[in-house]
Amino acid sequence: MMFLSFRELALILLCQLPWLLSDFYYRRTCYCDYSLGQSVSSLNFLKYWSRAISGSEGKFTVLGPQQPITALVGGEAIFHCHLYPQKDARDMEVMWFHEKHSGLIHHYRDEQDQMQNQLPEYQGRTEFLRENISSGNVTLKLSNISLSDEGKYLCKFSNSIYSHEAEFQVYVADESVADALFPRTWITLLFICGCLVAIFLFFTNYNDILREVRGYTGPARRLLEERGWNGISSLPCMQEQASPEDMQKEQKEMAFPSLLCHHEVVLQENQREMELNLSPTPDILKRPGLQTAQKHRVDITLDVDTAHPFLLLRMDGKSVISCSHKLKKSKHPERFENLVCVLGKERFTSGQCYWEVNVEDKMKWILGFCKDSVCRKVGVQVTPENGFWTISLKKGNTYWALSNPQTHLCLAVAPKIVGIFLYYEAGCISFYNVTDGTHIYTFQDTFNGALRPCIFPGQLSIWENIVPITIPSQSQKILQPPQIPKHVRS
Repeated sequence: MMFLSFRELALILLCQLPWLLSDFYYRRTCYCDYSLGQSVSSLNFLKYWSRAISGSEGKFTVLGPQQPITALVGGEAIFHCHLYPQKDARDMEVMWFHEKHSGLIHHYRDEQDQMQNQLPEYQGRTEFLRENISSGNVTLKLSNISLSDEGKYLCKFSNSIYSHEAEFQVYVADESVADALFPRTWITLLFICGCLVAIFLFFTNYNDILREVRGYTGPARRLLEERGWNGISSLPCMQEQASPEDMQKEQKEMAFPSLLCHHEVVLQENQREMELNLSPTPDILKRPGLQTAQKHRVDITLDVDTAHPFLLLRMDGKSVISCSHKLKKSKHPERFENLVCVLGKERFTSGQCYWEVNVEDKMKWILGFCKDSVCRKVGVQVTPENGFWTISLKKGNTYWALSNPQTHLCLAVAPKIVGIFLYYEAGCISFYNVTDGTHIYTFQDTFNGALRPCIFPGQLSIWENIVPITIPSQSQKILQPPQIPKHVRS
């Protein structure tokens, strides 16, 4: 782990402050409307899922947004819908309705828009996006939002033998209401106070900070530039010759972050023995111990072409961090545009493999494997049914296996290093807490097609989640759980 001084942290926050405050303001604005519809969306999802399971051959289920959509007056709203199981919808009829008007908002049939019966108040305001309609994914964009657009919406798919519809809720927030919830005056005061504190720290350490900005590679800049972060070259930098004293100090500082701060590993051997003494299930028989899994270690490198625009990758592909604003990235068919994640370059279609991730000091993340064919342009739930086998950390202290439904995980020790093991033929993906040598969770499934490592580094928020997720390279030694002789165990 890299330790930053207080003044260096203040310098970083000064650069991020405008985006962080705007993000905080937007979330405060939409919080009330979002919480009102949370329980409704959960019930709707359960209803749709039960229909999908019980569906017979030839039938399908339409899945709409799983959470209420909140839009501002004058803005636009995006409605995503897709079919389960996945199928080509180009020859289907797709209709969108608003319950208040009981009339047609948008109509698609015969591979083109049919606008003859569209309600007058929606004319010129809808756009049907069908780039992924061959896989059953469609999107309706509604622009120039007004208060009358609030309510329930229906998305209906039909073919010659069957039809089904999804229902979802839309809330519309007026900017005046948002100001009443959190007045702009407070935003201004918070911004001014933050700037004053940053300016005070800046001038208190003016010479040191100026030297860092102009080229002295201190810890703050080294985290991004010296370690090869992709995109940091746009920062202002003037070359300045460092003194011998500075170079000596720099070499001492670099010794600490280059080591993975894996402290002493305490193996809970008694707990593991109790688990092994239980009646073994087929899953446990297929799941090896941590030390056995580590024998199949592979070197994973992140693929910059798949990274969401909110993610910044180090140029060696070993670290990823979230940003407070979108980065300018080239268009690429494999790039995620909705899920804020990145995939590994390596693809696995057989055999066994194991890799590790350093998540120390992170407040949120999602790690695991996914299908190479997962949808990248439209938002989907991160579940095994959609091709994701992952676990997550939420709110800094709650761990979940993202099964369907999700499984709460009780960990005695917070993992600094998470190990991930794939046994393709056995349909087994296991997760380990390398910090104490314990097993976390195992997915049991049947795989087809290539699987790739995936990482969601978690959203950047005020004071939280500002450290990167790192994949230790093959040359870095990971502390192994200590071996306890059998005669000592007994």
